[in-house]
Amino acid sequence: MWNPLDQNNIHNPYPMYDLLRKEAPIYKAQTGEWIFTRYEDVKHVLTSKNYGGGNRKDWIERGVEYLAQKDIDISHIVEAMNSFILQLDPPSHTKIRRFVTDNWDKNGVEDIIQNNVNTLINNITTPEFDLVTEFTAKLPSMTTAKIMGLPIADHAYLHDLATEMIKALDLYVSLKELVVLNDASKKFVTYFRDKLTDNSLSEGLLKHLVSVNKHAEEPLTDNELISVFIFLFVASEETSVSFLGMSFYNIITHDLQSELIVRENISLELEELLRFNSPVQLLGRIALEDTIIDNHRIKKGDTLTLCIGAANRDPAVFESPNEIQLDRNPKHLTFGKGIHYCLGDWLAKYVSEIAIRECLLKFNNLTIIEGPTDWYNNLAIRGFRSLKVRVG
Repeated sequence: MWNPLDQNNIHNPYPMYDLLRKEAPIYKAQTGEWIFTRYEDVKHVLTSKNYGGGNRKDWIERGVEYLAQKDIDISHIVEAMNSFILQLDPPSHTKIRRFVTDNWDKNGVEDIIQNNVNTLINNITTPEFDLVTEFTAKLPSMTTAKIMGLPIADHAYLHDLATEMIKALDLYVSLKELVVLNDASKKFVTYFRDKLTDNSLSEGLLKHLVSVNKHAEEPLTDNELISVFIFLFVASEETSVSFLGMSFYNIITHDLQSELIVRENISLELEELLRFNSPVQLLGRIALEDTIIDNHRIKKGDTLTLCIGAANRDPAVFESPNEIQLDRNPKHLTFGKGIHYCLGDWLAKYVSEIAIRECLLKFNNLTIIEGPTDWYNNLAIRGFRSLKVRVG
């Protein structure tokens, strides 16, 4: 029942989720991990201290050691991911998360997003265009670059690296993909290492964090700082790109444009779109001790795959879960729960709300002429790279 590599399931995993939730909501897959699809079970694991932040870092480190014996060097992946807070548990997780949240000033962020949205919209001058390649794929990288104080001209280069780097969060990665991931990691590390000593950088989050770190009681190493910057860029990039593209697709296909345009504030509606199609479909956890969930014995060291997309459409929690109900106020799990709750959730919502509102106001009555196409070959992040639309 667990066949996430099937192309049909990559395009639309919800029938697979529904079957698992109905027949085996806690399912031991052939690959050895436990698959969770019920809302309450997923929420329990996310908030319990019995489960760690995932074993991806350990898995990659073992892969590095194994491939090194075959003269294949992928050590840059470990260097890039050493401080990815998704992969860390306390106390390291607590230290790095607090370092970012205590020093991330939200002032001016909305103006940055608004200016970037205006720039991209004004660059679209034809009645037919690709909504992803010309708008949603550019906005997050432009915004993150500006927030961090990086040259805006670098955003396309960093976007391409982030597209490769996001594979680090996938559950099943081939050797070929690891080699590509290693190359992106090396370029990311080189880029941000140069920026640590670049006095010409604009004021922004990167410069501020470097300055704060110099006076910290327990400062992060340069390698840890670089990894934090890579994580901030990757995490805010691909998830926002996938969510924006999917949101526009759902808004158009469910005929919601006119209804959204007349609403001054769409923050509540955004929560429903986040529930209906979570950009992050799967999260990994690892059992830190022997536990029992619903009569299933989970052993210490077992890997758990939490299907966020399935939990968000659990009929035991959400009435008519396969329908978009804009006035619903869903308690979705799209940004996680517990200590690993997404620290950039507010930024993702700012970007999405402004982008959707301004785009719908500018482009009246969008229709899809081709797409979605070129889906991500990624189980954890669901999205596509092309959606061709027509105005009016």
